Amino acid sequence: MNDKQWQMWLREQAEAARVDLPSADQEKMWQRVQARIPTSSAVWDWKQWAVAALTAGALLIGARFTASPQPAQPVIPSQTLSLILMDAASETVSPPSEPSASSASHAPKTDAAHAAEDPKTPLEPLPVARRDAIRRHTPTPPAVTPPAPNVWQEDRTVCEGVHTWPIPPEVGTVLSASLNGRPLKTDGGKVKLRLRPGRYRLVVKGTAGEWICRIEAAARPDAAFEFTVALDGRLMVEAPEPVGREWWRWDQQERAPEEIRTDFIAPAGIHEIRRVVESPQGCRDTAVRLVKRPLSHTVRIPNVITPDGDGRNDTWQIEVSPQPTSFEVRVVTADGRTVFRHHALPVQWDGTCGDRRCPPETYFYVVRLRFSDEQQSRTYSGTITIKY
Repeated sequence: MNDKQWQMWLREQAEAARVDLPSADQEKMWQRVQARIPTSSAVWDWKQWAVAALTAGALLIGARFTASPQPAQPVIPSQTLSLILMDAASETVSPPSEPSASSASHAPKTDAAHAAEDPKTPLEPLPVARRDAIRRHTPTPPAVTPPAPNVWQEDRTVCEGVHTWPIPPEVGTVLSASLNGRPLKTDGGKVKLRLRPGRYRLVVKGTAGEWICRIEAAARPDAAFEFTVALDGRLMVEAPEPVGREWWRWDQQERAPEEIRTDFIAPAGIHEIRRVVESPQGCRDTAVRLVKRPLSHTVRIPNVITPDGDGRNDTWQIEVSPQPTSFEVRVVTADGRTVFRHHALPVQWDGTCGDRRCPPETYFYVVRLRFSDEQQSRTYSGTITIKY
């Protein structure tokens, strides 16, 4: 293709692009393009060819964007694009083909030619005013803000001790967990915490979000107490006054604190006493003690009987209360001969020695018994006198 054919092709492209240019600014651009296209008699060098080609291409691109706008993408004005392409061509565009000998002899040497002959000669930089104009006309793309991660926050007040909590499923797959900045292990979607009195910050990060829990661990109260039982059965309790509330139970029956602390009478036997203390934060502690009060044992053994048939002291009767679990009584003479022996209550000896009356004299007895609340047996011994 010769120079004339190139010029005709450029004009045709410019005319086709001009049809799609409605604005006055683009009309001015068209005039600028026509001014840059020389007449058919002019001889172009490779730089003019490049500028004309790039200008026509820029004009065509701008017309196409104007006719079919893209709302989702920023449109670069054709004026700005033409300036960029022209400046780029004036600095870096190389000739599309080797110029002829006739044109090379008549065309003046360009900056690129000087730079090719002398590599040390730098190309002329783009003027500052032109660079500022390009920046002003070039739209700045909007800043893309990454979506904020899902964060769940909550406050919890608990008592000191060991706690196991499930991790919210909204967090997704757990990536890391920490308690007050220290790494924490998770087991099966749960966290196990051993807390002392104080404040903590639990952070669990997952693939779908983050769980932040601010924890305040309160101290547990102390429900320990001491007690003594007086001879008359009065219960004397030694326990500090609680900061919060307290409950007392005696054999699973609730009792008022004032009753337990002042005038409670403990009946004989083994009983359970329970104290529950609750702090203002809702933390509880329980203490259980066993109260043992000996039974009121009664053992009465007479030392004289008169088996004369008058209805008074005719038999020897031993009174024991409460009923013992084991019992044995034996009566012997002064020389050690046994005259009476029995292993259960009641005892009613009428003073006989075998099948006849025992002589009126003094005898010796030994009583052995054991109560249910005692580990060892008791032994009672003395004398009994028979009188007629």
